[in-house]
Amino acid sequence: LAGIGLRGMRPNFEFTINPRTLVLIDSRLQGGCAKELKRAGIRIFDFFPFTLDDLFSGMEEISCITGAGDAARQLIEDLRTKAKNLSAEAKPLPPRKLMFVMGGEALSTPGPASMQYGAFSYLGFELYPGACHISYTPITWDDVACFDPEILLVCGRFPGDEERKRCHGCHMKNRPCTRDVESVYQNSDLSGVSALQKRHVFTVPCRFFCRPGPRLLEGMEWLVGL
Repeated sequence: LAGIGLRGMRPNFEFTINPRTLVLIDSRLQGGCAKELKRAGIRIFDFFPFTLDDLFSGMEEISCITGAGDAARQLIEDLRTKAKNLSAEAKPLPPRKLMFVMGGEALSTPGPASMQYGAFSYLGFELYPGACHISYTPITWDDVACFDPEILLVCGRFPGDEERKRCHGCHMKNRPCTRDVESVYQNSDLSGVSALQKRHVFTVPCRFFCRPGPRLLEGMEWLVGL
């Protein structure tokens, strides 16, 4: 439901209530509709992990709620092991400043109260500073230049991926999901940034770091492999 724009629903929406109905939400994004869902008698699970431990424990709670059983528990344990192996693989690497730029016209970067910040910190990267309660910090390209990251990740199209169709309800003129890496290299505001000079700029799709699930580990594995 969140994926089809639940935030924009009318206050008096109706559901056919089934006792097994469950809606997963992030209350920071869909806090308003959470009250309506509860009022309608629908069970919700508020899921907004900040760290990998949060992610895995949340998965365990979901597996219990849904009765997923041993198969789910084994999957989660495998993901925990994979995360530990990635951390061990990244530990001997020299520390690097990394910045993840999200958005199109309005830019932001993950803060300490975000899943992306937790994943990057787990791998030992130095990140753009922010207060502990901040999820996403508004930034400009000048802020990126001042931070001078050695690795720059930007929302965009992964090399080789076809351009995504416009999502329902999206009216953005310059969609970040269609951005290609060469457009970042051509940004004159970033000409002196270390990441551009070293050719360490990468466009990444939403599936890598913006979904609280197993694909986050795929994104981390890709990043360590760089």
